[in-house]
Amino acid sequence: MKNRVSRCWLWLIMGAYFVLAVGYSIAVPLAETPDESEHFRYLQYIVLTGQLPVMQPVYENNDTLEAHQPPGLYLLGAALTGWIAQDPADNLPPNSCFSFDPDDDGRQHAYLHRPEEWPPQRGVYQAFQLMRWLDVLFGLGTVWLAYQLGRQVVPGDARVGLWAAALLAFNPQWIHITASLNNDVPTTFLGAAILYLGIRVAQSGGYGPTAVLGILLGLGFLTKFALLAFWPLAVLAVIRYPLSVMREPLSVNREPITDYRLPITDYGLPLLYKLLLVTLLPLLVAGWWYWRNFRLYGDPLMWDVTLAAKGSVIARTAPFGLADLGELVVMHFQSYWLWFGWLTVKAPGWLYGAILVGVVTAVTGLIYLLWRRHLPVNWLAIGFCALGVATIYASLLQYAQSINWTGYQGRLAFAAAAPMAVLLALGFYSLNRRWLGTAVAAALFALAVLAVPLIILPAFPRPQIYQPSPDLTRTCIRFASGLQVEAVEAATAVKPGEWLPVTVYGYGLRDTAVPQTITARLIGRDGQVVVQADALLSWSQGEIVSTTLSLPVALALPARGVIEVGMVDETGQWQAATSATGRVLAIPLGVQMVKIAPARPFSAEPEVETAVNFGDLLQLAGYDYDAATQTVTLYWQAIAPMTADFTTFVHVLDENDQIMAQADGQPQQGAYPTSIWDVGEMVADDKPITLPADSDSIRLAIGVYLLATGERLAVHTADGLALPENRFILPLHRE
Repeated sequence: MKNRVSRCWLWLIMGAYFVLAVGYSIAVPLAETPDESEHFRYLQYIVLTGQLPVMQPVYENNDTLEAHQPPGLYLLGAALTGWIAQDPADNLPPNSCFSFDPDDDGRQHAYLHRPEEWPPQRGVYQAFQLMRWLDVLFGLGTVWLAYQLGRQVVPGDARVGLWAAALLAFNPQWIHITASLNNDVPTTFLGAAILYLGIRVAQSGGYGPTAVLGILLGLGFLTKFALLAFWPLAVLAVIRYPLSVMREPLSVNREPITDYRLPITDYGLPLLYKLLLVTLLPLLVAGWWYWRNFRLYGDPLMWDVTLAAKGSVIARTAPFGLADLGELVVMHFQSYWLWFGWLTVKAPGWLYGAILVGVVTAVTGLIYLLWRRHLPVNWLAIGFCALGVATIYASLLQYAQSINWTGYQGRLAFAAAAPMAVLLALGFYSLNRRWLGTAVAAALFALAVLAVPLIILPAFPRPQIYQPSPDLTRTCIRFASGLQVEAVEAATAVKPGEWLPVTVYGYGLRDTAVPQTITARLIGRDGQVVVQADALLSWSQGEIVSTTLSLPVALALPARGVIEVGMVDETGQWQAATSATGRVLAIPLGVQMVKIAPARPFSAEPEVETAVNFGDLLQLAGYDYDAATQTVTLYWQAIAPMTADFTTFVHVLDENDQIMAQADGQPQQGAYPTSIWDVGEMVADDKPITLPADSDSIRLAIGVYLLATGERLAVHTADGLALPENRFILPLHRE
């Protein structure tokens, strides 16, 4: 094949890949590839703080769970997107209804999404999409490098290079990953570049290529730990060239030198200098990162702190056995070629079988080539490609000894994706030099194109993926009839005499044969049902449905109410229900708190007036004492919003400041807690106390504290005087 024609085909392949990758980056919502959201948080942390994140041993304390990754991609991304204003509040919230089970009937998006994501209308989404397109460019460069590796393997025929480029460019999973934000993508590019340059150095030496090889290694070490496996290959490439030259006769001045004892000045020192280039240059480029890790964690690779932070999610709990090996092989193979989303969006089983036939055919061709040696190939280049694949899979197998199924993913071997494509193309070429590789590449291209309308878009349908709003708290109740109640929307407060609309948003897990009854009810003080409403609902599988039930609230005491939701069967019994993870739920289930406010604002004229401030949150306006019932009534007024449920207390003190009696509890026996009070609202808080009959010098100590910690709110008088022990003491008037 002429060079001009081959270049045209290469540009066509690269152009087709670019269009597909950009299309995938739009069709797949943001954060819907494995770990993508955490990769973005890494970049965002650098942009917002100007620092690298520190891995914390406690899972919940990490700003990003990818903080153990080398920072190369994220530093580049920060430079690229740092000018874009990013509000972390726009980061996509996780979908608590999501299940990692690929056979689950629920939604397949791991995060909740907004219409503003595409076209990107907020800074976070713009930066996210820009980083995806940066990875597409890395993917484009990797396709070119796969072609160059193929030309090195078979210099006399461009078909192997073109087939390798096409097998890589049209692998649907590779497109899926390179169209996302993931450090596996620059790792793929740098892995291919290191191998390509390593082969050049092994064949022709040269200080320039060797220096570039050393720099590429350093960049690789700053991108992903997996590329550390290529360091020995670079050393081998440097050593191989002088060893090959040693076997060729040399002339020094007058006569040829035919023995292998070469002058040190001719080969020994150049070899030493080149070895220094591929050992010291990587350290100069990336050594600072590994030294930082050693100083922070005592381990350049951060393995212990990573396992401490993520161990509950990724650590293996039993020794790696044959069953695990079988699971690894199957899962890795399928996710190497097509397993979208967070490993939940799979292709039909027969498709993996067809891909397996193609891979086995290519491997058969490689074995035939090794046996017959019937083609003019560059065995050195083949050897380096094979070693590149072998080292990555050896490190992956070692990784799987400590990591569970999350370490089986095909993308974790993408550092060797380019040489893998070359070897597969060579296998096809060995069996048929004309059409076999072209046919396989065309089939992969068709699969990559059809995967968008047949697999990706049905898994992430728009606009359905935006419903219900991400601002609504997910409930994730899966009823036996096949409806998943994803969210409930209602007002946060209601008064007697008002209507309380409750909107229920559901997702059909499977078709329903007959309409089903869904119930919403408001539970008030002491667990009493204030009001209940029912509605009939029907749905089909995958359908998003909603219905609004209006609850007329009649007489009800002020309280923190609860909206409960359930479904009843044809016998009138509550349907069984589970969470998205299979946990059995008690039905009806409380899904939202609602303040049942007084019909009219409460006002008081206390017998004893005070003006004491508690933590700049509450003011004690006064108190009453009812001798007949021995009850102290405190009158509180909220002076600032409160999110905590505070406990109030009344301690009866004798003349020696000893507690003779006490009453601790949340206002109105917990039925009307402080977290639902409005600013300015006044609330009566009855505290029954038993007073000793023989004591005349009785005082009351009043305070407020958090039950969980026992910490009291600071107390000061109207003129700002701080009171000791964070309590307000006053005499009790018995009459």
